[in-house]
Amino acid sequence: MSKNGLESIKKTEIGQANTFAMAFELEKEELDVIDNWVESWIDLNIKKKNFTTAYDSLQNILSLLEGRSLKYLLCRLIKIYDLMWGGVYSGVNFSSLKIRDFIDEAFSSKQVFSPNELTSFLAYLSGTPVNPNSDIFDYIWKIEKQSKFFNSADFLMRNKALKHLLELNSQRGYHHNIKDFKKILGYIKPDNTEIINNLNNYKVNNNQGCYQVISFIFGNLKNRTFEIKKDCINWLDNAVGSSPKKPWMDKLAATQRELSEEELMKITCWILNNKHLEREPSTGWMDDIYKKFQKSSKWYLELK
Repeated sequence: MSKNGLESIKKTEIGQANTFAMAFELEKEELDVIDNWVESWIDLNIKKKNFTTAYDSLQNILSLLEGRSLKYLLCRLIKIYDLMWGGVYSGVNFSSLKIRDFIDEAFSSKQVFSPNELTSFLAYLSGTPVNPNSDIFDYIWKIEKQSKFFNSADFLMRNKALKHLLELNSQRGYHHNIKDFKKILGYIKPDNTEIINNLNNYKVNNNQGCYQVISFIFGNLKNRTFEIKKDCINWLDNAVGSSPKKPWMDKLAATQRELSEEELMKITCWILNNKHLEREPSTGWMDDIYKKFQKSSKWYLELK
C-alpha cells in the first residue's frame, strides 16, 4: 500500500479511537500517554523499523495506567495488532509479537467491561478488515465471557452489539468456518426482531458460497421462526466424516420435526444444484463450509 494510503488509514483509525476513548472518560494525561505510544508503534511499523525501544517504553508507562485506561490500551492494541497481522500495515515481525504476548497476558487477569465499554469497543472495530486467520473474535468472546455482557446488557446494548458483530463478521477476507457467526446467532433473542429481519438479507463482503446458502435459508423460510432457521444451519454444518454420525442424525431429526419434506428438499436441492459456489470467487479457494452443506444434503437425499 502507498504511503498516502497508510497515512489515510492511520488518520481514520485515530479518529475512531478518539470517539472510542469517550466511553472510558479518561484523564487527558492518561489518554495522551496511550495514544502517543500507539501512534509511535504504528509509525515504526509503517517504516518497517524494529520497535524494541518503543516496547520498552510501553513497560514504563504501564505503571501509570490502571482500570479503564488499561482496558482502553488493550482494545487499541488488539485492533492495531490485527491490522498488522492482516497486512493492512506492514506485517507482524518478531518485535511486534511481543505485543501479542502482552495482550494474552492481559487476559490472564480478568478484564471486566461495562456494557457501554464493550459496545463502544465493537463500534471502534467497525469497518476493520478481518484477516481469514484473525484472532479478533477470540478476544471479543473472552471479553464477553469475563464481562457476562449478554447476561447483563439491556435490549439497546444487546442490539447494538449484535449489529456490530454481524458487520465485523462480514468483513472477513475468507471464512474458514462459521463458528463465530453461529455464536452470534446464539446470542440473538426473540425480541431482537430488527436483527432477525436483517438476516434475511445478510451478506458477507466476499460473497462466499456458504453464506449464500444461509441467505437462501433465511429468505425462503420467512414464515418459520428464527430458531428453526438457526437449527437448520447447525444441522447442515454438522456433516463430519464419510457417513452420518449420531449428532448429525439427531440434528436432522430435530430439523425434520419443524420443517416439511418439501422445504428440506428445496434447500438441499438448491445447495446441490449450485456447484459453482464450491469455490470462493476472489481466491479460488475451496469453500469447506459449503462442502459440508453439500455433504449434509447428499446424506439427506440418500436417507429418503
